Amino acid sequence: MYQHALELIKIGNDSKNITTSFIIAQIFGRDHKNVLRDIRNLECSKEFHHSNFELSFIIKELPNNGSKNSPYYEITKDGFSFLVMGYTSSKAAEWKEMFIGEFNRREFLLESDDYILARANDILINKTKQLEAINDRQQHQLTAQNEVIAG
Repeated sequence: MYQHALELIKIGNDSKNITTSFIIAQIFGRDHKNVLRDIRNLECSKEFHHSNFELSFIIKELPNNGSKNSPYYEITKDGFSFLVMGYTSSKAAEWKEMFIGEFNRREFLLESDDYILARANDILINKTKQLEAINDRQQHQLTAQNEVIAG
């Protein structure tokens, strides 16, 4: 179960803050198939739906060593708000406020130069470490190949 608002929202492929239909299903105590149905049945324009609900797939492993593509949606703040407006109960209200607050906090961060610079620095450090690890592996492979060639 999600313990903190930070776990509710992810960075999507286009660097926008999103949540997913999986998260919404778990948080609001609904079957995922019903959340998918709710999204498909929303009475909004095609443009709004296209802009705020991106159909994606995750590969799920099956018990018989097979796998299947399982659909889910990546959902923007506006899509989230539109979708869960109809979800009622005091618990649903708490979660709606938490989601909206976290979306707003993240949007504020993305406008902060200090946050952007700190985040860019973290990304650069991580990328440098990844490239150094790749370089080390390649150096070890090259050394081993040279030893084989030298015989």
